[in-house]
Amino acid sequence: MQTENGQRSAAANAAETAAAAEASAYRNAYTGWLRSLPHYFRASTLRMLLRDLYYGLPLPSRVKWALRNRIVRNFKRGRLRVGSYGEGVAGPWSAALALSKRVDAGSAAVQEIVRRPELLREHALPSAAAPVVSVIIPVHNKIEYTIACLLSIRFNRPEVGFEVIVVDDASTDDTAALLAPWPGLRYVRNAENLGFIGACNRGAGLAKGRYLCFLNNDTNVLHGWLDELVWTFDNVPGTGLAGSKLVYPSGELQEAGGIVWRDASAWNYGHLTDPDQPGASYLRDVDYVSGASILIRAEDFAALGGFDVRYRPAYYEDSDLAFRMRETGKRVVVQPASMVVHYEGVSSGRAPTDAVKRFQTINQGKFYERWKLVLARHRRYGNSPESEKERRVAKRLLMVDAHMPFPDRDAGSVTADHYIRIFQQLGYKVTFAPENLRFDPKYTARLQRRGVECLYYPFEHDLRDVLRRRGREFDLVFVSRPYVADKIRRRLRAACPRAKVIYNTVDLHFIRELRQSVIERNPALARRADQTREQELRASAAADCTIVISPAEEAILRRELPQVRIEVIQLIHEEQPAGLPFAARRGLVFIGGAQHPPNLDAVRHFVSDVMPALRAAGSSHGFSVIGSQPAQVHDLACDDVSVLGQVDDITPHFQGALCMVVPLRYGAGVKGKIGTAFSYGLPVISTGVGVEGMDLTEDTEYLQAENASDWVRQIRRLSEDEALWMRLSEAGRRIVRERYSPGRVADRLRDIIATL
Repeated sequence: MQTENGQRSAAANAAETAAAAEASAYRNAYTGWLRSLPHYFRASTLRMLLRDLYYGLPLPSRVKWALRNRIVRNFKRGRLRVGSYGEGVAGPWSAALALSKRVDAGSAAVQEIVRRPELLREHALPSAAAPVVSVIIPVHNKIEYTIACLLSIRFNRPEVGFEVIVVDDASTDDTAALLAPWPGLRYVRNAENLGFIGACNRGAGLAKGRYLCFLNNDTNVLHGWLDELVWTFDNVPGTGLAGSKLVYPSGELQEAGGIVWRDASAWNYGHLTDPDQPGASYLRDVDYVSGASILIRAEDFAALGGFDVRYRPAYYEDSDLAFRMRETGKRVVVQPASMVVHYEGVSSGRAPTDAVKRFQTINQGKFYERWKLVLARHRRYGNSPESEKERRVAKRLLMVDAHMPFPDRDAGSVTADHYIRIFQQLGYKVTFAPENLRFDPKYTARLQRRGVECLYYPFEHDLRDVLRRRGREFDLVFVSRPYVADKIRRRLRAACPRAKVIYNTVDLHFIRELRQSVIERNPALARRADQTREQELRASAAADCTIVISPAEEAILRRELPQVRIEVIQLIHEEQPAGLPFAARRGLVFIGGAQHPPNLDAVRHFVSDVMPALRAAGSSHGFSVIGSQPAQVHDLACDDVSVLGQVDDITPHFQGALCMVVPLRYGAGVKGKIGTAFSYGLPVISTGVGVEGMDLTEDTEYLQAENASDWVRQIRRLSEDEALWMRLSEAGRRIVRERYSPGRVADRLRDIIATL
């Protein structure tokens, strides 16, 4: 169902509201630019400046979008890889970049095919013998749009196996002549015009795929469109119907899911706004998703009886399907990672008096009569759309951390990522706000596709403004790290009066800094440790509950703040598959970002002090260093020392190494790298500092080494004694199951929250 953004009778009011909103947006852009000046000192890039200038241009939004698209088309993609604060094509400005790849109905490629049908041989569509998805495209005339749609599928080929079925609904133009011979396309023609609903239902009856994707012919699909919808069914529990984010050819947002009001009128959420705005860019449950691009299991579509013929020829059939799907207990979601350009109204027209468009008003009445008991729980038209867009959300959580979680870079991010998943499992809608408000094209998008609302620049400029505007929404605030918590602690209570506040120390930072100052004999670090200690104590005192990572840290903090509620939650890890057998394992591995001073010191210490002793003892084991910021340790690389940097998948390294070495000489908290090794069943040799607070038994659950001779002896023991290796491997896995599993942590968090 493609409705206008509201009822026709409200058009004048809507226009006035849109004009006022646009004027307000311009004012905010100018003042926002001034407020955001500190960001230039934290992440100064030419892209940021250009982007701010763009958002501040005193031009109508349509003119700005046209200008942006023209710029994108005239520059090579590699030269304009624009993601807010980072490389890549996802996230802010992704819509413009993706639109630059579309195939217009009036483009030279389409017109050439119309004139020379023999060119179709060069544009064969992939067609899997056993497709996972059947893409069903109902068409009636408008052959140029259909060709453009099919070419967009070919040029943005999904990875999942698929077939394309075009159902020609008695077209009177050249549709049959051009599409029937198209290689790879399944073309069927209706003897009479059955309308959109009849054509879709017939196509579903011919489909071979486990999933059905209904796609309008006046669309251009963008890269990842179908794969993201399938991913949603595989990874988002309970999904029954998923739809794409729809964008106009101009680049403006058409809709990111729909709202149905009490009178059965519909509203396309985000209509005519920036498609990259945070509110339109994360997966969420919606009232309906537009039939222009939706995915459903074939068995569910059949069980529901397909699109209901009472709405023939078209309109409200997709909303009705969504309501019936939800009635079965399954979810209806919009997946903005799947993006489609939609021309809207090409086949049916846009005026309410058009032959087919008039059924929008007729079918609204039919829909209301069928669902009026459900609709009675909805708000009246236009009332609190931000609340209505998530009417099924019962609990809201704001999570604040220093940056987006980078789970393949550091252990703290692994834990943060697990916390997000656990809070979602506990029923919270999670809003994540990085303190630096940085959009990362890889990691922000990863959270958004899982249903996490992420806040980022240039749409947000200051965390304190976020709290002022939205603080009353939240039931729980989960803030990590002392310098982040200290920055917002004074605003939290006033801005979030309903929310309980949990402060996650991650580790006691001042302990680590104090130990570093001793190792490096640095008085300045000792003074900084004192300042950090004061920050941590203030943050703990201001929270309803403070989470620490070990009983040792609990004891330290309790001595300082006996009146504060302190809870211990150690690591969060999931057990991983087994790797190579003992006899096939070779090498020592260390993981940790070199930007973290304890890791940098540990690697340099191991290479300069331990590796020479191993070589002298005749050891054949090499040493591999995994982690971000490899430039800081590149000078250590040699024949038996490999500086791998950040790797996309640590699994092969952990499944093939002899052991993890943790030569830390200072630090604080429980070390996530040890928990990671345990999750793979990889034995660990560590200093006492490395295993501090983990309550591990030496020789039973790990091996300990403090100097070069210890390291040589323990590595030799482990490499020569398979029984010892197996005992340590199983002990690590047992620890993960019994102490660190997400299920156990979820139970702990549920109990903590219930008693706040």
